Amino acid sequence: MAAPGGTVNLPVQVIRNPSAPSAPVTALAVQTSADDGATWQTVPVARSGDAWVATVTNPSTSGFVSLRANATDSAGSSVVQTIVRAYAVR
Repeated sequence: MAAPGGTVNLPVQVIRNPSAPSAPVTALAVQTSADDGATWQTVPVARSGDAWVATVTNPSTSGFVSLRANATDSAGSSVVQTIVRAYAVR
């Protein structure tokens, strides 16, 4: 649970299947939604070693935050993962 209007720093990692060939991540975007995915806002993402940190500003009212991440690697592979109602804001 997070505070309304507060900021949350979320760690983000891209983990490959063990048998997949190695290819560095070349692009990573994280988006949030406060209306169960009807609309999305891109949030800042900063690299931190082999991972990233997404900085999310919570909505000013109680509810839920949904998350969506989109990653692409140097081999052209990509993945999109969406978590509706990832955490509560109260």
